[in-house]
Amino acid sequence: MNKKIILPTISSFLILGLLVNINKNETKNDTYIYTTVSNTNGINIQIKELASESNYGVKSITYNVYPHTNTDKILYKIKYVDNSQVEDDILSINHDEKNRFLTIKCFKPFTKKIVLTLYAELNENINASIELDFVEKISPTFSLITDEEGKLSIDVNLNSTDGSLKVDKQVKEESLKLNKTFINKANEYLKEDSFIFLKTNAPFYEDDTFYYYLGDYFDDGENTAYKQYISDMKGFESTINDKNINLNTYTIKSFLDTLYSTISINYITLIDKENDREVNSFYNKENINIKMPIVELEKNHFEELFNGENVVFDYTCRINDVQYKSSFGLKVSSLEISKITSYPSLQF
Repeated sequence: MNKKIILPTISSFLILGLLVNINKNETKNDTYIYTTVSNTNGINIQIKELASESNYGVKSITYNVYPHTNTDKILYKIKYVDNSQVEDDILSINHDEKNRFLTIKCFKPFTKKIVLTLYAELNENINASIELDFVEKISPTFSLITDEEGKLSIDVNLNSTDGSLKVDKQVKEESLKLNKTFINKANEYLKEDSFIFLKTNAPFYEDDTFYYYLGDYFDDGENTAYKQYISDMKGFESTINDKNINLNTYTIKSFLDTLYSTISINYITLIDKENDREVNSFYNKENINIKMPIVELEKNHFEELFNGENVVFDYTCRINDVQYKSSFGLKVSSLEISKITSYPSLQF
């Protein structure tokens, strides 16, 4: 199935765009050059990793010849494991014959194993061999994409240096969650805008009894009582939390449909036993849950959350035992955003 990165496009109801930001990742201290002593015949080898500004690392090889009375000159040679010649721009080798050590600098990745052989000038039976592998390095980039059906997913692109020693490229331990700052802001705005939402979007607004939903709250010029009711977290639940998200099942619209709050209020109707609406009429109270979709936020709040710059998603995964973290902002705007939603659902 073909995939595409979401760029600013126009659909029937939304203008969409996605941003990708790669955040801090773990690092492995693995060297680029992996060395193995394959044989020793009269020459003892010690290998160390040296600190260096070289992109691909520096190795120090110290050797001793046995017996110690052997004063033969020690030489070296390098070839690929298939006996072909190693290019001059791959490695540089500095041989300190007096102190019996070599410094090897790597300048480019190589895809075939290199064999370095130390040997006595007058007796090649005195020798030691070291195998050099270039450990493949990967630099993943992450994109939020859609497929042909508009389903969202995370695309992982593994940029590789290649190398003679391949690494595990399987993407493991994937996790996608809503960003904590987004969660806090979204729920804050759902509470803040809920009074306007109830007053202007509820399908039963034409019914005069709507004004009794929260007793006298609507009669309060500054909505103080209602705001206190909401700020105390009484009767407010939200689906916007830090649970794991399976994006592969969602389009942009269906994902937005999962983000909503449920406001619990008392529906109060006047019951006049004698067909007279009197001040002392009896009240019948029912608890009602009203769903407020995130697309019903005030325009400035909605566009702040989905402006493409503020983070919406946090993604983590592990590749070759290194954890990577990336964050995504989602841009969603519409002239008539209400067209993609319906009236709030009531649950008695």
